[in-house]
Amino acid sequence: MKQFLLGYLLSAVIIPTFSMAQTAQLTEQLGKTVLYGDIALSPDGAHVAWVQSTAATTSNQTYIKATSGNSSAAVVNLEAAAERLDADPAWSPDSKTVAFFSTAGEKDQRQLWTVSGDGSNPRKLTHLKGYAARPRWSHDGKYCDSQPADCDSRPCY
Repeated sequence: MKQFLLGYLLSAVIIPTFSMAQTAQLTEQLGKTVLYGDIALSPDGAHVAWVQSTAATTSNQTYIKATSGNSSAAVVNLEAAAERLDADPAWSPDSKTVAFFSTAGEKDQRQLWTVSGDGSNPRKLTHLKGYAARPRWSHDGKYCDSQPADCDSRPCY
């Protein structure tokens, strides 16, 4: 009977502790999971841009990488903020510039940014108030615009 009680007591203490340790380890590993989204291939096929985050963070950042060679991906450095939400990268027709939305330096307000095709020379283009989405380039690459939230219900120019 004593062995039964000792075995029961040990299993009641050790197994939950072991399970909590496994759960913590699993949660830590899952938090390192990389999430990719909003993938955009440049028109010339030489570069790809995407938005990347991890399961443990709320920050989404834009990355750019050459499609050939062994170069590593470059995160677009917007010195305005560490935590930010990037979205919707769109390449210019000549593949030299990427436009995307970011909340860098803003509180929950997306602004339209552009960077060179290698991720350098960030430039904030807008000072929007309200929602906007899907940056689009003109066919000649001279202009970049976005679609306001209510564009789905009326023609936009």
